[in-house]
Amino acid sequence: MAVLIEAISVVVKADSIVRKYPGGWHQFQLDVRNQTLCADGELARVGFMSPHDVQSYVGFLESKGLIFQAQGSCIEIAVVDQQRGFAIPCEWADFGRIFIDSSQTQKISACRMKGSNQRIVSYPDGWEYEGSLSQDYHFILTENTDKELEYIRKEGGVAVFKHLPTGKIVYSGSPTIGLDNDVNDPVSLNEMVASNFLAHAYNTRNACFIEKLLADDILYTSQWVLDEMRGKDEFLSYLSAKFNTITKAGNAIFAELATYRGKHCLIIAQASKENPVATMLVKTTGSLISEIHMCEVPHYSECERLGIYP
Repeated sequence: MAVLIEAISVVVKADSIVRKYPGGWHQFQLDVRNQTLCADGELARVGFMSPHDVQSYVGFLESKGLIFQAQGSCIEIAVVDQQRGFAIPCEWADFGRIFIDSSQTQKISACRMKGSNQRIVSYPDGWEYEGSLSQDYHFILTENTDKELEYIRKEGGVAVFKHLPTGKIVYSGSPTIGLDNDVNDPVSLNEMVASNFLAHAYNTRNACFIEKLLADDILYTSQWVLDEMRGKDEFLSYLSAKFNTITKAGNAIFAELATYRGKHCLIIAQASKENPVATMLVKTTGSLISEIHMCEVPHYSECERLGIYP
């Protein structure tokens, strides 16, 4: 069988839920705060409409003992975009688009356990193609929100907007809307300082600027590389070699200060400042940089660029 994929979906191995989730499947169901849950016996899927909510839910699942990813590959949890598929490689599930009617006019995105030959799809209770995101899905870049959406009201956990280009009423469902944790975390001074120094290291191609700011067990990951990198010495060696390669090749690299959901980050561009290629997320523990993540998701287009290149 398979599960429906709409907007941004979090897909979890059902056997991991049964074996590891505190309270098992019953508690897992109770903990889902929206009405998007569906399951086919092998996979469970919960849908969201913003990357922020996806990150929060994945973090919640990890707090329950499930493992998201290791060495650049999904372990028990996968994040799947309705239009682009898996956010990072997934070896145990397949993503695709199929017609669900005989006249082949109703097409949906779906995910199923790898090796399954079933084409039957599991949907959330009450789901219908008519009026669904599968029928009419419109993605709006964060930077264009003010231009395209006019806020009207909030109904429970759903924000109601008018889509200005078309005049349609659209909805943004979020399990955190109206709850205390809907407020962005306070801007971290440590992360702001770390982002500035890290950007300066990239812009000058000199790793020495951040040597004293790195935690001994710093974690570096990239969504384009399978292996994680752990440790200050290993990361500095990697970064110095990378900078030397860029310099010898005569290439340019630019690190621009930015924010994502109120937190400091970097936008990395190659060749020119107008050619961004990745988002760099920075996490600090105390005053030291403990994690650096080179990402495609969140996409750089979702960040607020500050136009500052330290």
